[in-house]
Amino acid sequence: MRYFFPVILMGILLVVVVCCAPRHDHDPAAAVKTLTAAPTRVVWCQDAGNGSDAGAESDHLRLMGFDTEDGRGERAILSKLSNYAKPLLTPRGDRVVFSNRQEQKIYVVNWDGSGLCPVTDGFALAVWEDPQNSNVWVYAGTAVTNSTAMCRIRRHLLAQPAVSKLVWDKTPVDIDNFQLSADGHRSSGQFPWPICGILELPNGAATKLGDGCWPSLAPDNSYRFWFFDGAHRNLTLFDHATGRRWVVNINRAPGIGGFEVYHPRWSSHPRFMAMTGPYTVGDRDNRIHGGGAGVEIYIGRFSPDFQKIEQWARVTHNTNADFFPDVWIAGGRTAGLSVPTPPVATATAVAMATATVPEKNRQPPMRLVLTARPVEFSRIPLPAAIAPYRRALVVNRYDVDRVAEGRYAEKQIMVAHWAIRDGRVLPTAARDKTKTYHLVLEPFDEHPELEGERLIMDSDEFRLPLYYEIRGQTTDDR
Repeated sequence: MRYFFPVILMGILLVVVVCCAPRHDHDPAAAVKTLTAAPTRVVWCQDAGNGSDAGAESDHLRLMGFDTEDGRGERAILSKLSNYAKPLLTPRGDRVVFSNRQEQKIYVVNWDGSGLCPVTDGFALAVWEDPQNSNVWVYAGTAVTNSTAMCRIRRHLLAQPAVSKLVWDKTPVDIDNFQLSADGHRSSGQFPWPICGILELPNGAATKLGDGCWPSLAPDNSYRFWFFDGAHRNLTLFDHATGRRWVVNINRAPGIGGFEVYHPRWSSHPRFMAMTGPYTVGDRDNRIHGGGAGVEIYIGRFSPDFQKIEQWARVTHNTNADFFPDVWIAGGRTAGLSVPTPPVATATAVAMATATVPEKNRQPPMRLVLTARPVEFSRIPLPAAIAPYRRALVVNRYDVDRVAEGRYAEKQIMVAHWAIRDGRVLPTAARDKTKTYHLVLEPFDEHPELEGERLIMDSDEFRLPLYYEIRGQTTDDR
């Protein structure tokens, strides 16, 4: 008996400890605060309809907010159903700027939902605070007819919108993402889609850095840049100072399951980004258009060297689709975690980054020739389903039969081949599981010209390297 009560007491203490321990999976505020190490706010639009409005074009949206400090969790800032396109937090996190596509007007509202008022006509692309005098400016575009691109961008003083200045009219600029550096001298942009790069403001040079979508610029003065790939799974990062570029995967976050993600955007702190996903609804051609109630908001933290996302936190847990997140972290680029200071960008480094490597100096990709039999297909979409893309590759998984040239040790291989070009399905797009194919392949990553192309991949096999089919035919046709 003398051991009985101590055992009971220890059991009670254990229950108390377990019950009182923080459960971040059921406490999004704690999970986000642990990730960012600072008070954090998130704004987004929520689809109250069928969940398919990933472009925020309808009038059945709510304006939603989340604050790690108020204990309220997800809440409606404006619950009246309307069009709340591309909501943006002001640099101090106290107000939200959004656009109404139907009215073609820009509005601002306080974080608590009070003080709703119009700002100006057009579409809001960015909100920026001048470090010299703390003035807050809204960058507004005028839409091109029958397009999501803006033909002229002006900045308006938020406190006095009649005070404005032209900042860009050299090219059309798409709405996702026009995002400014801290000094306001540069912005990311599509000018227009699929051309992604950096714009020098006002009305300076436009430097193309790749083809893709959702370009984004770090909120400091590093001019670190990314654009999103056609597979909706990876970011291609670009170091402005050195000209180096690399790929960071973002669709393997816990809860995403390897499906497509969307709306990637840098937060107010350079170590953090936001996105939405997973996109699992639809016919596998372009699941972004399917949306779905399972689309949630995630925040990711870059590693100090920006080579990967080292940790994720899920913000939303609800039965509606959530789109277009913007994240504000108290202290902004100076808060919490350290950010390496890049070297000063030199003219030589920028020239290296933008120049084309002469053909004679390029190393040829490592070629692989083999015979293989397809065992898993990605669905070939209808051309209309991938709009605005007019070309697409599909990825299939093969069992390797025999390697005739090169070195490959795995028993299976992932291969991308062209399925749609010029808006038409190619006769060679479909493959047959009963046939063996003679394939001439090169590593997909060694073909940078493909980085902005639409890539359809339904498989969840991410362990195998991805190859690009240079030539392919059945062994019967040889």
